[in-house]
Amino acid sequence: MSGRRSVRVGVPRRAAGGVIVAVCLLVAGGTALAAQGRQPDATAAGFAAAWATADTDALRSLFAPRSRLTIGDRTRTGVRPDQAVAALQPLLADFVGPTPLVVRAKPNEPGGDTGFAEVRWDARFRDSGTPRPHTFIVTFVRLDDDGWRISDLRILS
Repeated sequence: MSGRRSVRVGVPRRAAGGVIVAVCLLVAGGTALAAQGRQPDATAAGFAAAWATADTDALRSLFAPRSRLTIGDRTRTGVRPDQAVAALQPLLADFVGPTPLVVRAKPNEPGGDTGFAEVRWDARFRDSGTPRPHTFIVTFVRLDDDGWRISDLRILS
């Protein structure tokens, strides 16, 4: 022993988890546009971060010019990004929950132009607190230099 004492300086465990989540949200939310140029997993993480913060501008930027949107048993095709975000507003308003978890995400084939992700959100009704988990099935398409965009979003609850 050299006679030197080690002193631990840090954030309490409970607070550390919150700090890590906050940093991840900040980084992922701020990189939603940058994520479009990378693989589907990065774009899925950008989607989860934008959803968690209800960042409608970031969500809008993640959609292809025309996409398919299914919420429950209602499907709409040819949906523009602003229409998709408008259709998602009730979910963002009625439910609250932690950042959605990207369960899996990958290209459909190596070097291909399509991919998918499964994202789970352990939401609860904002007014009653009753749990209502949602699963997002996201299909991506690579648009030349614009990177990966959402071409199909199915929300199951």
